[in-house]
Amino acid sequence: MARLKSAMEAALHLAGNLVQDEQNRRLRRGVLAFSFTLILAVVLLKLGLSPLVRTLLFIPFLAAANGVYMGLYKA
Repeated sequence: MARLKSAMEAALHLAGNLVQDEQNRRLRRGVLAFSFTLILAVVLLKLGLSPLVRTLLFIPFLAAANGVYMGLYKA
């Protein structure tokens, strides 16, 4: 029974918000991904590619938004 109790305590300790290092890492990666997406959007616009091709930027933008959200709100 003591072994089960210690496992439950360990799980409770792990369940929760992000630790500070992971929060900072996700925020940094989110900002870098957003910068990459913005630069890529400008390049694609200057090259005159169709809007349909530029919609592919939604994927890195979504990754960037997720990283920034998780970094700011410890989700």
